[in-house]
Amino acid sequence: MKMVLSALIVLLVSSQVMATCDDNDVLLTSYGSSKLNVVKAVKSITSLGLKEAKELVDTIPSTILGSVSEAEAEATVVSLEAAGGEAEVVSNCEEESEGEEESSESSSFSCSTYAVVVNATYSDKSALATSLTALLGESESNISTMLDSIPVAVKSDLDLETAKALEISLESYSLTASLVAQCQDSSDDDSEVSSCEFYDVNLDSVGTSKLNVVKAIKSLTGLGLREAKDIADAAPSVVEEDLSYEEAQSWESDLEDAGGEASISESCD
Repeated sequence: MKMVLSALIVLLVSSQVMATCDDNDVLLTSYGSSKLNVVKAVKSITSLGLKEAKELVDTIPSTILGSVSEAEAEATVVSLEAAGGEAEVVSNCEEESEGEEESSESSSFSCSTYAVVVNATYSDKSALATSLTALLGESESNISTMLDSIPVAVKSDLDLETAKALEISLESYSLTASLVAQCQDSSDDDSEVSSCEFYDVNLDSVGTSKLNVVKAIKSLTGLGLREAKDIADAAPSVVEEDLSYEEAQSWESDLEDAGGEASISESCD
């Protein structure tokens, strides 16, 4: 244990010298031949109970930590591997566009507001409903209904700073939360507008890279790993509905880049 803690400290200190991504997930991909040790490590890392830690390990591939710094993510991987498991860091930071055409396309969208989505909870829902009334400004019964519908957006139309603050507050209640950008098409070019304004993105097949496709679904939708895996397992399945044509094309491209087969269909009345 002392050796593991030392490794954590070294990684945390040394990484602060470099510019890093501060939005990373730690993905447990295997518990190897030491499942019990890995469960104990997950329990220590997440502060979950033994039962909840075991459930995380049993649902491999599973996210052990979400939205953490690169240093914390790498240190967590060291701890999990020291316990006999296999883990990796999944960066959620967007790559900067190098092409002028891509930059031009992205500039036609305005993402000034965000929704906060609760993906999972590891606490008693009835107790949470009582605790979250002040934070969310909702009645206990409304919050109970939300928690029964996870994944669910608990707040929307927030600025980025407010949304991030709410995400952090929710995670302090043993909830897993994420942000979803609410983008609007700000393009003024209506010369070639289709009569249909909304499109669905369909996953036709996961291909030969199921894990990469699951990661892509998770990144695109803001869902938890388990929910993203359910969509991949159900292929052919609908990944998202009622997107603009440009958004649908982008999602289709991301899914295909991950190794899957995807398509777009109109969702007009």
